[in-house]
This record gives sequence, C-alpha cells and structure tokens, in this order.
Amino acid sequence: MSSYNAAVRVSDDAQHAIIKGAKAFEAKSATGEAIYGINTGLGGSADTRTKASDKLKEDFLSVLHYGIFAETTASQGCLDHDKASQETGLLKPVLRLTHESATVMPESWIRASILVRLNSLAHGVSGITPPTIEALLRLLDCNVTPRVPLHGSISASGDFSPLAYIAGVLEGKPSLTVYTCERQNTQRRVERADIALTNHSMTPIVLTARECLVLGNGTSVSAAVSALAMHEALGLAALSQVLTAMSVEALRGTDESFDPFLAAVRPH
Repeated sequence: MSSYNAAVRVSDDAQHAIIKGAKAFEAKSATGEAIYGINTGLGGSADTRTKASDKLKEDFLSVLHYGIFAETTASQGCLDHDKASQETGLLKPVLRLTHESATVMPESWIRASILVRLNSLAHGVSGITPPTIEALLRLLDCNVTPRVPLHGSISASGDFSPLAYIAGVLEGKPSLTVYTCERQNTQRRVERADIALTNHSMTPIVLTARECLVLGNGTSVSAAVSALAMHEALGLAALSQVLTAMSVEALRGTDESFDPFLAAVRPH
C-alpha cells in the first residue's frame, strides 16, 4: 500500500466501533468533566483547565507546523530539483541527496503512517468521528500525500510534528503542501493542501479538539518507518543469501563452511 497504492478499506465492524466510540465521547464531554487535552493542558500543563477547546486545538496544530523544507519549485507545480547548487561547494556530498529527499519524508513513509494511524483509530476507542476516518482513507485513495519535514520528532511520547502535518492537510490549510497528480498522469507535483483537496473533490473537514489530539498523539510514523525498514531488511537478507550461494557456485567453492553443524554449535 505504501509504495504501490493498494486499496484500503475499514471493515463494517470497525465502522460500528468508531460510531459507538464517537457517541460515547460526546456523552462524556457533555458532562463537563476534565478530559485530557480537551479542556486541560498537555503534558506538564495537564493540571490546568480551559474552556477554549477550539483555541487549544488551533494552537496545538499551529505550533507544530514550523518544520523546515528546502526550497522547491512548488509554485511551478513540478518537482524539479536544483542539483547544481549542491555541486558548487568545495566538498561534494557522498550521497547525492536532492533538496526534497534531504528535508522531506518519502511518500511511502507518510502513506504507511496514515495506514498505521487508521489501524489504531479503527478500534473505536479514541472518539474519532466517521468523517475523519473517511477523509484519511480518501487521502490514500486519491494518492494525495502530505509533505512532512524529515526532522521534527524523536517519538519520545508521540510523533506530534509529522502527524500534525497530516491533520492540517485534512483541514485544507493553505500553508501546507502535498504531493499529488492527475489519475491519468503519473508525474507527481507539489500543490497547496486546499487546492489539492478541491481538485480531488475532497471537502476540508473541521477537526474537533479531541480529533486533533488523537490524530497527533501517537507513534504511527515511527511504527510505519520501522515496519518499512524491517521489510526492506528482510528482502536484503534473502538477497544476500541468494548472492552468496550463486557466488560459491560460480567459484566452484565448497559447501562445507555452510554445514548446519557449524551454525548449531555457535552460541549466536
């Protein structure tokens, strides 16, 4: 799904659980009791109280949208990378990273992160609403990928910064950008979030304070990147075994060094 755009859907059981959870949260919030991150502060400020939940939500998102992107040709609509500026210095980089890859997460990471977050929210215990779940699904289905800074989270208690960019795109914030393309065209381009949503007939949603918190407070990005790294590592391990076998065969080598007895008697 993250790399080849496989279809994703939420099961009927999960849909029912989401609806039930959203109603339960509405009933709880109507009592006026303290609910973390809704009418209280966050982290060390959890003992404070506020009645301005919407303002708390806006502040939560805005302070997390200060990531650093290298300059791109977003205004021109295409992902043309300026490689010349990297080669004018005295020392050339060992890895020829474009401006994009040096400061922006790969699309596969973000798509996988959205999937992991959906899987978590589908349990129906977070208070998320069905329209928000549908909006996340639409991002994947329409291949609209939020541009997220590569740096900004250490996942100590959650991937707040990168997940805030995904949440902001759902709201169609014009200060955020996405990767997108026409269905009949595979060339990716950078567009403002609000314009991309309009072009794909997606209506920006207004996140509640609760949804803002549950979308941003999680380790979905770390889990997604770790899963992709593990998948690629397993592929490389299998490839190394095949290449080793082929090399020994080509060199007419002996297979005595690969005897199972040698591996069995080693402590590792």
